[in-house]
Amino acid sequence: MMTLYLDPEGPLITDIVSRHHKKLVMIAARIVGHIYAEEVVQDTWLTLLHGSTLTKEIHSIEAWLYKVVVNKSINRKKREQRAESLNHNILYPDRAQSSDSEIADFETMPENILSLLQTIQSLEQAWLSLPETQKKAAEMSFSRNLSNEQIALNLGISQSNSKVSIHRAKSKLINAVAN
Repeated sequence: MMTLYLDPEGPLITDIVSRHHKKLVMIAARIVGHIYAEEVVQDTWLTLLHGSTLTKEIHSIEAWLYKVVVNKSINRKKREQRAESLNHNILYPDRAQSSDSEIADFETMPENILSLLQTIQSLEQAWLSLPETQKKAAEMSFSRNLSNEQIALNLGISQSNSKVSIHRAKSKLINAVAN
């Protein structure tokens, strides 16, 4: 488990935003459509920043972001469906539909959202099971785009050991997604 100290002024937040913003918008757009996707993602960033004064224990910032954006998208979709149902009932009272059944249908979650959540959980479990050196090497490689030489220097290991650690971590994470 890594402890993440978020500094709103620091490069960490800007790096996270630049690295994940487009992907998060795409995920949100699949659930709420392109009209509300940007709003949902902006709300996700605000959630991250509002908690930034405290220490957050996050196993994987990516998994946390994806989980938050999916949950916020689902909540937005529910609000949308309630509003549409209410408008429909007001405009066509003789053809009123039960908003509860519409919401219940959505609460069963589309298969792709459920699949995404399961993938994130599998990745998170795989990440937690990695030895510490593999976690650190993978994080430096994937998130910070450091070279094997830089990773080896930071961890005090050889370059070949750095490559092996990254490769093993990658293999375990890929296997977690494949299963």
